Amino acid sequence: MVLRHGCRFERLHAKPIFAGTLSESIAETSPVWQRTHFVEQRVGRVRSNGDFHLGDSDAFQGHIVASGRVAVADNVLVLGSIKARTQVEIGSGTQVEGAIVARRHMHIAKNCYVKGPVLSEEEIVIGSGTQVGTPQCPTTVSAPKIRIAPGAVVCGTLWAREGGEVGS
Repeated sequence: MVLRHGCRFERLHAKPIFAGTLSESIAETSPVWQRTHFVEQRVGRVRSNGDFHLGDSDAFQGHIVASGRVAVADNVLVLGSIKARTQVEIGSGTQVEGAIVARRHMHIAKNCYVKGPVLSEEEIVIGSGTQVGTPQCPTTVSAPKIRIAPGAVVCGTLWAREGGEVGS
């Protein structure tokens, strides 16, 4: 399914859903993270009583649960899920192998990959070149409001309860 620029939607299901343009490249499975080394690799589960941040080119294996905001910089690998009581900001080129859940606003920058569900109680913004799910492992993107940039791909369900739009 291809949603043209300016298209509005509420609930869609297909594998895949292309935003803006039909993309020739779609990851059939989780992409291999192409960094030659990690600046820092943290392992386990983190429960933060406030904000949590992963810096550029970090790698984290486990789950992140924060009572505040979660900020993930560019080119980060998260082999687990992210959950924030407030907002989530994901930098460009980041790969998340699990779910991303936020109570408030969520922004996923360009050229990211998210394998699991993407859920927010307010709004989700997805950047161009980002892929959520795969044809073999479809997932859900759900929030009252969803904005998805042209060039992004979702495999599974897009559910914008108040309204979604393809645009920059």
